[in-house]
Amino acid sequence: MHPEDDIRCVAAEYGLDASSAIARVRPFLGHYLELVFASNSFEIITGGRGCAAALAAASGLLVAARAFLDTDLRFPGAMLGLKVPVGASASATLYHRSLLPVAEATAHLARIGPAAADLPAHLGAVATLYGLGFSEAGGALRIKTYVLGEVGGRLGFRSLRLGPAGLEADVREYTPDAGGDGAAADHARRALGVERFGHVAHSKARATKVYVERVGAITTDYSAR
Repeated sequence: MHPEDDIRCVAAEYGLDASSAIARVRPFLGHYLELVFASNSFEIITGGRGCAAALAAASGLLVAARAFLDTDLRFPGAMLGLKVPVGASASATLYHRSLLPVAEATAHLARIGPAAADLPAHLGAVATLYGLGFSEAGGALRIKTYVLGEVGGRLGFRSLRLGPAGLEADVREYTPDAGGDGAAADHARRALGVERFGHVAHSKARATKVYVERVGAITTDYSAR
């Protein structure tokens, strides 16, 4: 199935119009497509390498785009991404698969955005910050950090977020190659006929989401801890 047809199938499942979102991500869909299912809306993740300026322009973000471009300039060559929401008022997110030593990443974050001094103590016993996400909340920069760690007895991802007021309390965890129950998983099954998901995301404060890669699957480097 063509990537745009995948997106239209998912939009039909939710009863949503994804035409404007498709127009934003169309240039990148041949490189990567991941669909994120929530209870009442979904998100499109796309991206590639060497396309930071184009992704930033497509995001519609301002302060987050500047931080993303600064990060790509300082740490070039990474896999890059853009997440666009459909049917929700959430901010878009720009991603940088950083794979940086925690100390180096923390110093960079302190330079470009919210206070990150207490971040290493909350990341656990990891040496590598796997990735960064740049979004906005009320026009201010919000940064998502991703590290590998134990999630439900398995190796998965943990995400801590830095907002305008500093480190947020909620921690998002991502279980890889998992099944799932609930509205998000049901939407994915009906729209795409899948039973297992690339990741299932959950936290105490947020509803479960399921992630399904469709184009350009990215292999996780589980040694990057």
